[in-house]
Amino acid sequence: MSLLAKVTRVAFDATSKLLGVQIRGDGPEADDGASAGVDEQGAQYLSQLGVAVRPIVARTLRALGIEHGDEVLVIKLWDKARSPTDLDAGETRVFACGDITVALRMKVDGVVLTAKGATVTITSNGDVQVTAASSRDITLNAGTLKAARVTDPVRIGTLVATAGPYPVTFVTTLVDADGVPGAPTTSTTATLSGVVSNAGGAAHVKA
Repeated sequence: MSLLAKVTRVAFDATSKLLGVQIRGDGPEADDGASAGVDEQGAQYLSQLGVAVRPIVARTLRALGIEHGDEVLVIKLWDKARSPTDLDAGETRVFACGDITVALRMKVDGVVLTAKGATVTITSNGDVQVTAASSRDITLNAGTLKAARVTDPVRIGTLVATAGPYPVTFVTTLVDADGVPGAPTTSTTATLSGVVSNAGGAAHVKA
């Protein structure tokens, strides 16, 4: 016999390792006392192999189960208030039962992972696009320095040559990333090196 019920409590069972749910007969969302005449009872949720879930108990959380002797086995859980409806044609979506905006969307034109305003997209061409939420960072290998990009400015310093008497003398004054000059170096040869300016780089990409 099948059973449609409201879920009033959830907890994992230490022995069976299954999610235990306490249920009442289906009824008004805001009034457990007016629910169908089913005594509160414990049931076990039989989830799909390889998938684990712990839903948030809410007035809209429902369970579909079957009575097996003296036991009730729940085979489906859903929340009437937390269910995405904006799927594209051909899309399969896995989402967090407590926040449906945290989701993995597998679509015919690629895969999109969304969470808290950030997205990771694999396009149909195999490109990988990472977009952080507004004013948040993309961090590579726990780095803390801004990543440099093509055309970002660099700070090198100044090179002054004094012509004659032979040989020509070069005075090189290199600067650091903040533009602070170091000690001048006088030589008959000049080696220029530099670092990316602190004013350059991708502000929210850390490497």
